[in-house]
Amino acid sequence: MSDSVTLKREELYAQVWADPMIRLAARYGITGTGLAKICRKLNIPVPSRGYGQRKQVGRPDPQPPLPPGAQGTPATVIITPTPTVRSQLAPEVTACLAAEDKAENRISLADRLVNPHPLVQLTRIALEHGQADEYGALHGRRGQQCLDLRLSKQSLHRALRILDALFKALGMRGASVHLGTDRWERTYVKIANEKVQIRLEEEFRRIAHVPTKTELAAQQRSPWNRPARWDYEATGRLQFQILEYTKGTRKSWADGRTQRLDEMLNDIVKGIFITAEVLRANREAWERKERERQAELMRQAELEQQRREEEARRQELERQVNRWVVSRNLRTFLGALEEEAARQGCSAVPDSQLGVWLAWARQHADRLDPIPVVLRLGQSQEG
Repeated sequence: MSDSVTLKREELYAQVWADPMIRLAARYGITGTGLAKICRKLNIPVPSRGYGQRKQVGRPDPQPPLPPGAQGTPATVIITPTPTVRSQLAPEVTACLAAEDKAENRISLADRLVNPHPLVQLTRIALEHGQADEYGALHGRRGQQCLDLRLSKQSLHRALRILDALFKALGMRGASVHLGTDRWERTYVKIANEKVQIRLEEEFRRIAHVPTKTELAAQQRSPWNRPARWDYEATGRLQFQILEYTKGTRKSWADGRTQRLDEMLNDIVKGIFITAEVLRANREAWERKERERQAELMRQAELEQQRREEEARRQELERQVNRWVVSRNLRTFLGALEEEAARQGCSAVPDSQLGVWLAWARQHADRLDPIPVVLRLGQSQEG
């Protein structure tokens, strides 16, 4: 369903009690949790867990009546489907996923390793004669390169055949598999510019340890010689994992009761390509936001620079006005001084002491006057 649906409160109440919540939520393209929130908002009672099974055996819970809507309770609700990851994939990726469902593209497992993938061969050499840890998981010698695996020796051959078929299929689809170059980067599939980290591991079951006679005797000799509490045994159940964090995508496939990992390789390929596409979209979205952030920072920096330049011009203007006021007051003072000197009969000729001082004072007033400097600057800009 791709369009929004408007339901009356009574209609949704009837549907909730007629169909399982999960199935009804899927019909409207939302999660069961989302549907439950809508029901709480509309004050619609919902069936308790296990209602469907009890209904099938003829022991359904009594259906409570729909309570009247309290003040402020909406009479209707608009349910809008939540966009899925697949609905947002690029057309070429969608076409690749569709091709995985075709019979001719089915990935099959070989009975034995023939001309194995280089990384599979590298791992076989590392683990066939490797040591097992306390859980029974194989590991190679320190510094020896190996795929990201955690499994027992009994499951090694099957795991290598699974990875060999998967890696060769990925190569035919334009992807490549690499070993990480540091402790934080493990085995990854590279599709274009994206890296999808992967891992294959076996489930180990924990069982209570039964002390041996030797261990009991050692414990009697010293209470510090306590035997281990647990033993671990390999189950043979393999699980393939995608280690990237992407919301809304499948990240693990495991042996089940009816289907083995060997039969899920095409689904794993689809999961890897979907994850790579989501990583690409997330990276491009982050890069776009980062460009916008940098552009905003530059805009803010330009505005700040303009503000500082404007502030500097304002301060310079005020400084020039202050100098002009001082120079004008000086000239007024000097003129009044000459007039007073003439009335009192004091000589102000250029060679006199007062005349020399007046000449120096007028030069100082001229130096303070900013008008000639501003006029010369304006004329030079016009020229």
